[in-house]
Amino acid sequence: MSLTLKDRTSQPIAGVVFPSSPTITAALAYMDSHSTPVVANHVMRSAYFALIIGPKLPLDGANAARDFLRTQDPSFSDADLQLVWDAIALHSSFSIAVHKEPLVGLACIGITTDFLGPNNAEVLKLGREVLTPDEWRAVETVFPYLNMEEGIRQVFCGLCLSKPDTTYDNTAGQFGVKYLPGYSLEGKQAIDLIENGLKGLEEFRNPA
Repeated sequence: MSLTLKDRTSQPIAGVVFPSSPTITAALAYMDSHSTPVVANHVMRSAYFALIIGPKLPLDGANAARDFLRTQDPSFSDADLQLVWDAIALHSSFSIAVHKEPLVGLACIGITTDFLGPNNAEVLKLGREVLTPDEWRAVETVFPYLNMEEGIRQVFCGLCLSKPDTTYDNTAGQFGVKYLPGYSLEGKQAIDLIENGLKGLEEFRNPA
């Protein structure tokens, strides 16, 4: 019998007690019911890595992320909702996310760490290691990667097939190019939009 998310988060992992509130419980239940086990474990590992790393980083108010997650008020303010949106939208835009609010930066660092593992300070430009191999193993033991490489490939390729217009300007499109016959980014990348847009300005300079 597999353990539920509630069971797996009931005990500290790598010294971290997962925050609890009605909002978090509802969010985890929604995520669990709408995700594959591979994706669900990715989400949970990323969250734990962010919670472990946060207090170690020299960021003003880094613990604000933890305080935010622990809130008991389900009525998020507009500012709170914007933070959540930014954390999701910018999680793969590392060069931007780390310069925004601590919650946004830590979400990005936690998610990136799930793909890179411990000892990634050089890649993340953090100045020092912030996740030890022991901490990584403690989290991975409870939330194993399963066959994450194939699982992530299926998610991104699925988006390329079902919602192609949402994949042209992000990582998903690269999976489509590599694995899906017939999928193409030609004419749809930022460079295409910029160059075509600049060429199109001629019609305004020389109206008929």
